[in-house]
Amino acid sequence: MILLITCWLLLGVIALIYIFLTWNYNFWKKRGVNGPKPALIFGNLPSAITRKRNIMYDIWEIYDAFRDANYFVGIYNNRNPELLILQPELARKVYVTDFKHFHDNEMSRTIDERVDFLFANNPFIATGSKWKERRTELTGGLTAARIKAMFPVTLKTCKHLVSYIQKEIKMASTQGLDAKNLCSRFTADIITDCVMGLESDSFSKTISPLMGMQDHMFEVRSLHRVIDHLLPKINKWIKHRFVTEKFEHYFQELMENSINLRKSDDKLSTRVDFLNYLLELQGKKNLNLRELSAHAMTFLLDGFETTASILAHTLLMLARYPAKQQKLREEILRCLGETEVFEIASGLDYLNACIHETLRFFPVIFFISKRCTQPLEIVNKNGQAFVVPKDLPVIIPHYHIMMDDSVYENAYEYQPERFLLENGGVRKYMDMGAYWGYGDGPRICPGVRFGFIQIKTALIEILRQFSVQVNPRTRSDYKFDEYLFPRLDGGVWLDFQSLSEEIYWKKRGFKGPKPKIIFGNFSNPMKLKRHMSYEFQEIYESYKRTDNIVGVYEMRRPRLLVTSAELVHRIFVNDFKHFHDNEMPATIKSVFPVTEKVCATMLLFIEKQMKMAPKDGINASDLALRFSSEVVTDCVLGVNANSFSDQPLEAMSKVNNLFDQSFSFLLPILLSNFLPSLRKFMKVRFLNKDSEQYFADLISKAIDLRKSNRGDDGNESRIDFLDYLLRLQEKKNLSSSRLIAYTMSFLIDGFETTGSTMAHCLLFLGRDAERQQQLRNEIKEKLGPSNDFDIINSLPYLDACIHETLRLFPPAFLSNKICTETIAYINKNSHSLNIEKGDVVVLPLHAIMSDEDYYNNPHAFQPERFLEENGGLKKYKDMGVYYGFGDGPRTCFGMRFALAQMKTGLVNIVRRFRINVNPKTRADNKFDTNYMLTRLDGGIWLEFENLK
Repeated sequence: MILLITCWLLLGVIALIYIFLTWNYNFWKKRGVNGPKPALIFGNLPSAITRKRNIMYDIWEIYDAFRDANYFVGIYNNRNPELLILQPELARKVYVTDFKHFHDNEMSRTIDERVDFLFANNPFIATGSKWKERRTELTGGLTAARIKAMFPVTLKTCKHLVSYIQKEIKMASTQGLDAKNLCSRFTADIITDCVMGLESDSFSKTISPLMGMQDHMFEVRSLHRVIDHLLPKINKWIKHRFVTEKFEHYFQELMENSINLRKSDDKLSTRVDFLNYLLELQGKKNLNLRELSAHAMTFLLDGFETTASILAHTLLMLARYPAKQQKLREEILRCLGETEVFEIASGLDYLNACIHETLRFFPVIFFISKRCTQPLEIVNKNGQAFVVPKDLPVIIPHYHIMMDDSVYENAYEYQPERFLLENGGVRKYMDMGAYWGYGDGPRICPGVRFGFIQIKTALIEILRQFSVQVNPRTRSDYKFDEYLFPRLDGGVWLDFQSLSEEIYWKKRGFKGPKPKIIFGNFSNPMKLKRHMSYEFQEIYESYKRTDNIVGVYEMRRPRLLVTSAELVHRIFVNDFKHFHDNEMPATIKSVFPVTEKVCATMLLFIEKQMKMAPKDGINASDLALRFSSEVVTDCVLGVNANSFSDQPLEAMSKVNNLFDQSFSFLLPILLSNFLPSLRKFMKVRFLNKDSEQYFADLISKAIDLRKSNRGDDGNESRIDFLDYLLRLQEKKNLSSSRLIAYTMSFLIDGFETTGSTMAHCLLFLGRDAERQQQLRNEIKEKLGPSNDFDIINSLPYLDACIHETLRLFPPAFLSNKICTETIAYINKNSHSLNIEKGDVVVLPLHAIMSDEDYYNNPHAFQPERFLEENGGLKKYKDMGVYYGFGDGPRTCFGMRFALAQMKTGLVNIVRRFRINVNPKTRADNKFDTNYMLTRLDGGIWLEFENLK
């Protein structure tokens, strides 16, 4: 029985709670006002309690669902009915025309000056006639004359802002600059100086007290808000604090110190600023310290957070729309010399438009809730009249109307032009009731003029000196976080680049692509998303029709990129004396038996690998490198590298890693490109110390061995490269280090480049069975089973296959030349361009050899284009569009030796085996991103079938 009674009592309590929670849910239905169905406890605004997303999104869903059929709808905030305005004209009536019916803001109901005195005396919160009195007291300190008198403070702070950005740029953080933090530092310095006459020094390393208190200003307690909406009458006894007690104590103490300092210094007493005005007001109205602090707090709250937010988001939007940024920059630079900065800041039409358009995307507040102070009848779209009762909250959805496509054409596009004076300006949209960047009507933001001067001056100073770009850390959409005010989720992270660097080529008359912050015209070299040659090719393709030379930037380092094949040929050959230095810091028939011997060893190695039947085939790059390293070490050093054994000479592994773009290799290059002056002190090392020492020891031992055996007939009569160098040493008295350097050049040039070309040629022949057979037929017909040196080096189709391979996979995809004598060239527009001594000139070799203007179907392997009947190699070299081994006086001196190696190796393989491509090998010609030279991404994996 007791259990039954308990259950009934429990059910009764639950029923009473349910009735209490849903008691108001018929409010709108009874009054004939349409609206969404509320959810228990949450009403129509669940985010007010859950905080899972910004409450703005709840309102947006209702706005989108009802805007077409209604001018207003009834909603519930928890269990409290509120009126949501959907029509711009009706919104303007609430703000302006019928202001006397809605002169109080709803937030004032929850604020009591006994609990939160400073905020309660803010004109935004004050009610009845008190708001007008507070507003009048405040606006007296914000006259145009007083704002202009305080303008030097803004200019001084702008200089600190610019210096801070320049300092941060030098640190080259890939994370970019936190724009909100940057702008908060700016506004903190201005507010503390103009309001309290103190220097905040927010741009120093030490965080200023005001910046440090930034996150402790406001207090929004979700539980209090829930109780407030569930039990509205409880506010008679429990009042909400918006400004934290901690910040109030800090601010009052700061104000007291400022006032005491001002009164004690006669020089400061004549300073025209807001604090001086407040002290004058104190004398007139006998205000106490708390009242003075309340006025100063109004200035701080209205000017600190909101101004910083608008400035940060304006920079974001200009960074997202670089054409708009440039248009604004041109307006600024055009007007700067004509008048003072203050006059410019007040009058730039496009600057005004950019700020207004930013405020449309990022308003000061998403919506405002007004309180009906006198009943007013309004009519809905269906003709139904509704009398707004006294004390009913009325919501004006600022953001939602300003992002409505039916109000603003292409609302999600940043189009400042819509706010230009010639198109009606901001007044056009305010009269429509569709713009509330800073409020409207009698209670419009009183500090808007002062705030705009700050924002405009900062933008002028930033844009005249920096190019602003969005850092990848910033999200690309417009999702807001749960913060009280509009703020992009994840923050606003921007990159700044000094325009003095960006206009370097422009000043000298060179066109070129716009550089990105930090990385210039090329991608982040640390991420290595793709091979650098593709980026050179894109720039080449973009400008080859209009310019012979363009200016580019490798990080911060300016370079000239030649986009004319004719000009490349002139630089290599005709004008060689002007470009004889490269930017980076070195008897063939007689050694042919060595190559023959190595070929025989290679064929045995292939057959051995075939018997093992590897699933992925044979690594052709590894095979070719074994071949070239064996030939080179024997011909150059007289040393057997044992490259085809299980324990090859260590030289092979050293060379294998020689061109990998490791972090230790990239770091000094990146630093010297970002800060070119470092090159005077920090030299880029091509070979790491370990590899250099290894090769130096190997060469030194080979030289000592050769010298010690000069009396041995076997070594004395051996004609190879080392023998030549020893004779040269005797003739020219070369030092041992010079001898080692010459030998090192031959080793590095011969190892990797020869092996790579041979491997890629095998790849193309493996992909094209018909051309492979054509080459095999040529070998059989003209050479037979022998290895005659002269015949091998006169096979035309073999030559053509190698040249075509070198076109598609050149050893170097570009050549960097240094201008050694100033020279002038004529651009395509007939303007003369001076290349000065010391300029780095980039020749995009791969881009030109992949240009369909010079090569039909350039990405296809077509050796026939290099046959004699089609003009041969000479045709393309005379055109200046082939650079397999370079061109001009500094063409590769080891070319003949390398060709002899490759040809002999290819002849022996093609004659003995049928070559097929293993499925592990990619089908396209994408370059390996992690490799300095050109190499197929993923490797070359081939299968060999014995033709015997």
